[in-house]
Amino acid sequence: MRDQCGSDDAPRNGEGSPLRVSSRAVLAIAAAGASLTLASVTAGTASATEHAAVAAPASATYSTTGALAGVAAASESNAWAVGYAGGGTAPTKVLMLHWNGRNWSRVTSPKVLTGPGELAAVTVVSASDAWAVGNTGSDLHPHTLILHWNGAAWSEVTSPAPVTDASLSAVTANATGGWAVGYYSTGPAAIQTAPLIFQLTGTTWSQSDPSFGSGTGVAMDGVATTSAGDTFATGLFTGMITGVLASWSGSSWSWVSSFPEAGTYHWLNAIAAGPDGNAFAVGLNTGSAPSRVISIEWNGHSWVKAPAPSWANLYTDAFAPGGAAWAAGDRYPGGSVRTTRMMIFRWNGHAWSSVAAPATTAQPASLGFATARYGWVVGRIFTDSGHSKTFIARWNGHAWS
Repeated sequence: MRDQCGSDDAPRNGEGSPLRVSSRAVLAIAAAGASLTLASVTAGTASATEHAAVAAPASATYSTTGALAGVAAASESNAWAVGYAGGGTAPTKVLMLHWNGRNWSRVTSPKVLTGPGELAAVTVVSASDAWAVGNTGSDLHPHTLILHWNGAAWSEVTSPAPVTDASLSAVTANATGGWAVGYYSTGPAAIQTAPLIFQLTGTTWSQSDPSFGSGTGVAMDGVATTSAGDTFATGLFTGMITGVLASWSGSSWSWVSSFPEAGTYHWLNAIAAGPDGNAFAVGLNTGSAPSRVISIEWNGHSWVKAPAPSWANLYTDAFAPGGAAWAAGDRYPGGSVRTTRMMIFRWNGHAWSSVAAPATTAQPASLGFATARYGWVVGRIFTDSGHSKTFIARWNGHAWS
């Protein structure tokens, strides 16, 4: 696959979002005081034993109660979107959609794709190689879920064993390896939440640096690897809703001790890596009213501020093949959440510049591109009932609609 992150076999998607499972579930766990335990983790490989089955064709704007949290595209006629269906008092169910070039339809096999839980992210390596991550179970007692697409079927990865009371929030992969990040927790206090990181080598997943971040109260929500081989992950200290940044040395993870925009209530929502060894991490400053944009760039040597319009919330970013960087979020002027307006930005080489977005109150969660002229943004849109519905819009090279 070409270039989400700079080389022909680099991942197209691997960013995180506040709609993704880690933030949603961790905050629910902290509020409810659930007691969590870490299951044993062993290395293993993915196997494909069940054939993909899809429901009746939907449309280019598939709408159901729930939300979409991730999207990735192998081509203009082959894309995947993931999230959850349902909401309210009823448990959410895992949701996966497929785009065949004409319409979106729901994927219903293997059985886990109609069971309780949600998918948080999806990444495409090629038409015959894709990964999706999230959790199954309830918000209070989830366990990790990894799915693999082999070109003919999705299958659940059962080795390493799913981690109980844990969730995966972001995934990135290429032809030789990748990463998935999230959290696990061992008790009700925020400090008992810790990063959960899996590394993919070939087709084998294993837990990476298991002691990293133990007792920090951090849940990871984004991960990306640059074309130069630098890997970074974003996260959230759940006790103070404060963003953190971590880097991989090749043998262990460590915290980035200082970076622009670091601070209490400064939330890093997503990270994406580009073709020139660079990367962008985006988010929002929840300590101001209204929230202010947080945007930083890795220039191959250090993290620097990346200029952006002040008043907005950025939830996701991505690179399109060819190297164009995109980010999406919304602006909240006050009052009902349904008064928000979607905002989409493109990097012009010096700053994020606004691109006309669909006239909607939808909250975007993920961007994914098949080519520079064909892409998707997905998320959720709130209804008068207070529930949300899935949202999908498409980029045709000239406009979003």
